[in-house]
Amino acid sequence: IVAFHRLPNDRYRVGAALIMKDELGPVVLIYNPYVRRKLHWATCWECYGATGNITYRLENRVVITQK
Repeated sequence: IVAFHRLPNDRYRVGAALIMKDELGPVVLIYNPYVRRKLHWATCWECYGATGNITYRLENRVVITQK
């Protein structure tokens, strides 16, 4: 999972990344319009270690976590 910051002139910079070793996927991204600064990701819904969050923080940081 990779989150990018959008830069001027159609350029991007990596904000955060999470590598899931030996995970074949697929990875699902879940968006809740009421929580605009967070996406949920999952390879197995509500399975321990196979879900997490992608959070955009106020200080312009992107944090990817695994639950």
